[in-house]
Amino acid sequence: MAPHPARARRRTLPCAKVRPRQKRLQVASGRPTRLLSVWGPGMSLPAASRLLRSALRTRLLPAANVTSKPARHKVTAGEQAIAMTVLFVTILAPSGWILAHLEDYKKHA
Repeated sequence: MAPHPARARRRTLPCAKVRPRQKRLQVASGRPTRLLSVWGPGMSLPAASRLLRSALRTRLLPAANVTSKPARHKVTAGEQAIAMTVLFVTILAPSGWILAHLEDYKKHA
């Protein structure tokens, strides 16, 4: 009987030799599952040094051309006072209420 066409086209790769600085991990069944490097989980020392070297390399960026113009609309002191009051009422007042009644919340819990 002829082999299945998809299986017949599949190439077989040669077995990788175990390098002297690597060990095979043995499981209870005795079959090796994967290679472990002495330097770390699957990464050789030159590969790790290349990774760190590229991360530490300084990158030169062109200087940004930042320009600014005067404000289109001048914010008056009254508008600033209204904005600060709204900020205080919406954010700081509820926080102050909770902190002022913290002992009541502890008693009810």
